[in-house]
Amino acid sequence: MKVLKLYAWGTHFKKAIEKLTKEEHKWISSMLLRRAYSTFLVWSTPVFVSTATFGACYFLKIPLHANNVFTFISTLRLVHGPIRSIPDVFAVVIQAKVAFAHIVKFLEAPELKLQMSGTAT
Repeated sequence: MKVLKLYAWGTHFKKAIEKLTKEEHKWISSMLLRRAYSTFLVWSTPVFVSTATFGACYFLKIPLHANNVFTFISTLRLVHGPIRSIPDVFAVVIQAKVAFAHIVKFLEAPELKLQMSGTAT
């Protein structure tokens, strides 16, 4: 009889775990999709900015000389490094906030009372 009861509980827990696994899969895939979008956006931004700037110069009939183009590309390259690290900075700030919240919760928790295992005689 015990085996039948354990088997019944096993299928119940299996269904619960499968449900949680599906929910976790949805959450992880949405997170990875957002990360891929963010990575694409961060790495392709300099190309889009350069294309837009040089396209605007072309349509406005602004002459593009080598010194102007070199200065613009050099400036964009200098700014690209810090801009590329912005997502990492956000992630670190969020992790720090969560860690500090855990520390505060731990420090504000009530003290545990010690219980003696034996009786005093």
